Amino acid sequence: MRIIDLRNLKPDAAAEFLDKPLLQDNTRVEEIVRNIIADVRAHGDAAVFTYIRRFDWPDADSLVVPDKDIDRAYSQVSDKLLAAIRMAKANIEDFHKKQLRSSWTEEMRPGRILGQIVRPLERVAVLAPGFQAPLPSSVLMGAVPAKVAGVH
Repeated sequence: MRIIDLRNLKPDAAAEFLDKPLLQDNTRVEEIVRNIIADVRAHGDAAVFTYIRRFDWPDADSLVVPDKDIDRAYSQVSDKLLAAIRMAKANIEDFHKKQLRSSWTEEMRPGRILGQIVRPLERVAVLAPGFQAPLPSSVLMGAVPAKVAGVH
């Protein structure tokens, strides 16, 4: 995050910075996103692969990372960074364990039983953004809560 201290800017630069609109018109972006969501709903994984190949990974043929690629990635990360990632993972797990819900039933009146079944999704997709720099925090915040909830 870039912090801008207006006291360190010349008046013209500060005025230019402050005159920028807070919100941009995202109408076109929202339309594109709506179309992508509709395409994925209609065509499932085939559409997902189309967008992955278009925007992220032109050679993608699977959404599952092979074990050999995971092992290679581990060998390229320093012990210090790996320890920090593991600590972050543990913190995220501790937090999300407190949010877990459980199934329940209750007989509200004789013969009237209400309840809720809580069941994890079978699979989830987690975006691993890697534009200018990889963002392991995004992967952790997507994958760890899912794992805590019981996603396999």
